[in-house]
Amino acid sequence: MSDLQAWSNAAVKAYGVKSVPASFLLDPEGKVVGKDLRGEELNKTLAGIFK
Repeated sequence: MSDLQAWSNAAVKAYGVKSVPASFLLDPEGKVVGKDLRGEELNKTLAGIFK
């Protein structure tokens, strides 16, 4: 997403994005339950959510 504000974008500030690409894992209520997860860390987090 872009509003052409680059690192001053409201979403960048709200979610603490420090680099691109950035990824966020959200629960059904929209709460951030993981950030920038990859590989085994992502697998473990998803396994815990989908027990």
